[in-house]
Amino acid sequence: MKSSLLDQVFAPVPALLLFLIAAFPGIGYAAETPKIGVLYPQTGIYASLGPSHLNGLKMAVEDHGKLLGAVPQLIIRDDGTQVEKAVTAARELILNEKVNILIGEIHTPLNNAVAGIADEFKIPFLYPSGGSVFMSGIAQDVPYPKGTVKANPHPYMFYTWLNSVQRGYAAIDVAEMKGKRWYFIATDYEHGHEGVGFAQKALAEKYRDA
Repeated sequence: MKSSLLDQVFAPVPALLLFLIAAFPGIGYAAETPKIGVLYPQTGIYASLGPSHLNGLKMAVEDHGKLLGAVPQLIIRDDGTQVEKAVTAARELILNEKVNILIGEIHTPLNNAVAGIADEFKIPFLYPSGGSVFMSGIAQDVPYPKGTVKANPHPYMFYTWLNSVQRGYAAIDVAEMKGKRWYFIATDYEHGHEGVGFAQKALAEKYRDA
C-alpha cells in the first residue's frame, strides 16, 4: 500500500517500534507475537476520520512490523469518541489482552484520558492526531491571548501531529496571501481555544503596527 499523508503521520511508528525493543528487550525475541492495542473511533463524531488512521497504522506494520521479530498483532477497539469508553477499552487492552503499546485516539479529551492510563501502567501510548498543546506533554504553563495551556506532562505518551502553536504560525502565511482581517470560529474546548489563541498571538507578533 502507498500513500503520502498517511506515511507522514505514521512515520514515527518504526522508531517507536525500536523504542519498544530497547524498553522491553524480550519483545524482539519472544515466542509470543507482539501486541499493539489500537483505539480509534469506529463510531461517534470522529468516525469518518478513524479508517484513515487505521489504514495508516496497517501500512506501517506491513512495512516495518518485523522490527519486533514478528509482525505485531493489532487488537482493535472502538472508542466511540467518548472518554469513558476509551478509558474502559484502554484498560481492557492492557489488563486482559496484555498489549505492549497503545496507538490511536483523535480527540484531545480522549487522548488525555488514555495518556493517564498509559502512565499508570507504564505502557507507551502513541497518538497520531489531536493537535492541542495541552497534549504535547509540556512541563510548564504556556500563556496565549485570553488563556493559558496548563502543564500536562505524560512520560509514556508520544504524538506525531501538528499542535496549536505550529498551526498558529501557519496563520501568518495565510494572512500574507488572503489579508489581515480575521474572524475566528472554533470548538469550545482546549484545541479550539488554543488554535484561536496561538493564531492571534502569531499574527499580533508579526503585524504589531497593522
